[in-house]
Amino acid sequence: MRFYRVAHVDLAWETSKPSPANNGHPLYVHRPGQGAGRFDYPEHYLALYIARQPAAAIGEILQHMASWPQIEIARSRTVGTEVYQRCLVSLEINGTLLDLDDPALLDRLGWRPSDVVNKDRAKTRQLALEQWFQHRTTDIAGLQWWSSCLPAWTVAMCWDDPITPTWTNVTIVDVEPIDHDHPAVRTASAALNRPIVA
Repeated sequence: MRFYRVAHVDLAWETSKPSPANNGHPLYVHRPGQGAGRFDYPEHYLALYIARQPAAAIGEILQHMASWPQIEIARSRTVGTEVYQRCLVSLEINGTLLDLDDPALLDRLGWRPSDVVNKDRAKTRQLALEQWFQHRTTDIAGLQWWSSCLPAWTVAMCWDDPITPTWTNVTIVDVEPIDHDHPAVRTASAALNRPIVA
């Protein structure tokens, strides 16, 4: 199943950053940033947040700005002497993402739809942790639910070992730098009513 994420990537990552543990790799997850997300539980797993639609991946990153400056959309990140480009990363997910938009599944879990987007992170993390403990005996690769910034979009979270992530259930399909003219940026801008400004 195809998903997307926005990441700062070393465009020569295949030779210079071959491991997902390397900053600049398309699957790199910044560990100090873990713990604030809806389903994060960094003591047990590393969370890779992704989106079903390219525009959703863009929108999730930029949604908090009332307008989107062109320079911010294409903002690179400098780490030491290296420069990483903001990119849209296309991914293939192998395994099942539990669909938290499925009322029957939520009923089996004893959850309500409002619980999924609850601001009570302790509750949402507990649901994720219960599924994480079962993932080794199932093909559960993570969770998916609707985006709080646009319910027509689907967002998801895949998990992996917090110490040595290999992301064996995630395949990188494509990595492309983004700027204000990228179709996914234009689509997200229109969908969220966020003007792109010079």
